[in-house]
Amino acid sequence: MLKYSVKRLDLKQPAIRRRSLEILKKAYDASVLGHRGTPSDAVPATGTELLRFSGKYEGYGVFVLNMQVGFGLLSWENPEQYFLSFLAVLPEYQHDGAGRRLALGMVREALRRKANEVSVILDGGDRVRKNWLRSLGFSSLKREEDSRIQLSLIFNEDYRKFLSLCSMLDRYTSLKYGFFEVEQEPYCDSFQTGLVLMQPFSFDRSRREEDYHTALILEKERLNIKLRAVSNYLQENGIPNLPRPSGREDVISEESLSVKEAALRAGMGWLGKNDRVVNRIYGARMLCCVIYIDADFPVNREIRKNACGECRKCVDLCPAKCLKNRKWNPRLSRKAIIDENVCMSFRSEGYRSKGRYDDCDLCVWCCPGQSK
Repeated sequence: MLKYSVKRLDLKQPAIRRRSLEILKKAYDASVLGHRGTPSDAVPATGTELLRFSGKYEGYGVFVLNMQVGFGLLSWENPEQYFLSFLAVLPEYQHDGAGRRLALGMVREALRRKANEVSVILDGGDRVRKNWLRSLGFSSLKREEDSRIQLSLIFNEDYRKFLSLCSMLDRYTSLKYGFFEVEQEPYCDSFQTGLVLMQPFSFDRSRREEDYHTALILEKERLNIKLRAVSNYLQENGIPNLPRPSGREDVISEESLSVKEAALRAGMGWLGKNDRVVNRIYGARMLCCVIYIDADFPVNREIRKNACGECRKCVDLCPAKCLKNRKWNPRLSRKAIIDENVCMSFRSEGYRSKGRYDDCDLCVWCCPGQSK
């Protein structure tokens, strides 16, 4: 799994400016963060333009080992208000939390300097980037000239707790996470925010099925250990919470739907043609669990579009032939994607003969994530 770190950059060094400019241009070309050439976030023509700012500024990068994969500029004209601009991450790292690590790292630096507010100015029509910034806690829209808007982040008590929790979660290198608003019964009466923990996993499929079953149980327990650690951390900081451990009961109950819905709403991926949550980087090889939190934390509000494309590996490999080669969208019922009765009958037969449900999962292992 990738381990990210955020570091301050010396923009006076030509090599660092070139690398930062390269990242900006690649992100712009791929429309990863929704740049539209606005006055505040236009990609500069040369590296020297990164230094043409009024007031004070610092460059920051997010790194994988020693390779810079993202860039952002933190600037200020007074010690109370800071601005983020040029936020960009290479496309291949965009859906793995690198952008969040970079942005929150810069926000923490502004907080450390006792800033009262951090703002971002962007194109008012840039819905994708606007929603992404809101998932980090930016709000308070203020209309600027030239169809631009200003999103601001105020450091209240709840947000400080949110930053502290994200710092704790980021210490787990292999753990991915996302927040969503709790609306379903019975949890919405007691909890405001849901947190999805996602653990990517791998396994050599040439080994015995029994080994896969054992390895999967072990991976779930590892995820549940992290879940308990997060729950204890929240409890120690006076935040009531309810953890929902990862188990296999999702095969025989409706719990699978709620976990999938939570993962989709938290921005962890989309519902694939295999009826599994699919992430661009890890495919469907993920385990998820949920923890409900009684705190007003920023949440994801952008449901990701299906990116399966024309890929039908899971459909062709399914031994039960229960997948219908349909691309999911929020208005489409799961019944249009999978014949659950056929799938359950096939898996139940495997359970009766072998005592486990995990002897198939071909739709998980063949999934490449983003279609090529």
